Amino acid sequence: ITVSFLYSNKTVEDILLFDQLEDLENKYSDYIKIKYCVTQFAEGEANKPENKCFHNGRITKELIEEYLPNHKEQTKIGICGPLRFNRAMKKNLLELGYDKSQYHLF
Repeated sequence: ITVSFLYSNKTVEDILLFDQLEDLENKYSDYIKIKYCVTQFAEGEANKPENKCFHNGRITKELIEEYLPNHKEQTKIGICGPLRFNRAMKKNLLELGYDKSQYHLF
């Protein structure tokens, strides 16, 4: 089992449990992959190219397609966020061919 985690926040400071998530990813790197999507970077913050765990911007259909595993029939997706975010994620997943039974809103 591989857990791919797209985690969206406005700022790096808004990322809950960042250190703990990084520890988990480092300890179980074969099983856990985390991509942090941040929409408002402070000047000089983690948006440097060498910091591969950050994406500068929102979670897009293209990012989902690039980052989630290709095993669509085995994929389960949890979505948690404001109503507009949830609607956008559902729309993106359906357009990418995911079935409604594969995602759950928290």
